[in-house]
Amino acid sequence: MKNEIKQILREGLVMEQRIRMDIPIPSDIQQIQQVFKKNGYKLYVVGGAVRDALLGKTPKDYDLATDAVPDKVEEMMEKAGFKTLPTGKAFGVINVFTNLGEYEIATFREDLSGGRRPDAVSFTNIEGDVKRRDLTINALFYDIDTQEVVDLVGGVNDLKKGIVRTVGAAEDRFGEDRLRILRAIRFAGRFGSQLDPTTDAALQKDASLEGISGERIRDEFLKGIASAKSVKEFLKMIDKYNLFNWVFNGLSVDKKFIESHDPILVLATLLKNNSLDTLGKKLNGLKYSADEVKAVTFLIGLLKLSPETAVTLKKAQKHSGVTPEQMKEFGKIEGINSKLLDAFIQFELSVSGPELMDKMNLKPGPELGQAIQKVETDNFKKLLG
Repeated sequence: MKNEIKQILREGLVMEQRIRMDIPIPSDIQQIQQVFKKNGYKLYVVGGAVRDALLGKTPKDYDLATDAVPDKVEEMMEKAGFKTLPTGKAFGVINVFTNLGEYEIATFREDLSGGRRPDAVSFTNIEGDVKRRDLTINALFYDIDTQEVVDLVGGVNDLKKGIVRTVGAAEDRFGEDRLRILRAIRFAGRFGSQLDPTTDAALQKDASLEGISGERIRDEFLKGIASAKSVKEFLKMIDKYNLFNWVFNGLSVDKKFIESHDPILVLATLLKNNSLDTLGKKLNGLKYSADEVKAVTFLIGLLKLSPETAVTLKKAQKHSGVTPEQMKEFGKIEGINSKLLDAFIQFELSVSGPELMDKMNLKPGPELGQAIQKVETDNFKKLLG
């Protein structure tokens, strides 16, 4: 009996709770559900759409789950006139196309090996399916037929209390896919929630992102900045579990955190103490885009703004995509001289090489470049006053 109780606790299952609720379901999903019902099968909305509806938000995307096996899903849908695509069939997923969009219908399944993409799956029931999901708030089902939220893991209660908790043992869920560590922190940041004590303890013990690609880490980190209720608190959580060592591997991180949802501003303030000679290359290695790298390195370059560097920085600005508003905000955060920065924002490069060649009798080459630089610098100094 003791062992059975331990196993239940490790799996994270609680007594089933059903909550009557009217979640807006698109008409084409309702049509699909009627086909399933006619054939004796259940169709559920699962995950983020249910969570968001409970929070009073209109769902944007709908993930669907069923007790019908993939072959049966295909058969039912095609007989009802829907086009299907079996791309993920080996993992229990059939894509179904309607006149309004495309949906993935996943058969209840258990992953037979860990990781983001399991080697194989075994089909199961709703109780088996819920155990493979990451967080309780993302493991809620909506029974379209009965219009009830089905909660097998205490996710509704966690959502009410502002708690982010893994389904079952945290070390098991994080061991299956280490990116879930960042996801847990992102959701805590998004809802202004706290990690529950067991989840917190697991991360204090081991928050390694070993084996996770730079691209997945970057995407999850930027999602966290974009969605956080308080970006400062999100960054504090990243720091608490020493995740900057993984998010910005090999880079120095300044921990004067700012409250901004602008990823470029956040990245520039975090990474400002790194040498610009190597920062771009390292960010490329961490899978940041060329545009992101140009913008971040340009803003950091503004820390050395002076009459002598203004022309070089103005050339960099043209390719950076950084707006005057971003420059002003960064200037405020970092204490850049406002008169100097305002003059820089107004300043435009205006010297023509051919005109200067005629005027000063110069030929193309280093001497001409130096002359252009000097004239442009003098123009900036005049603007500065």
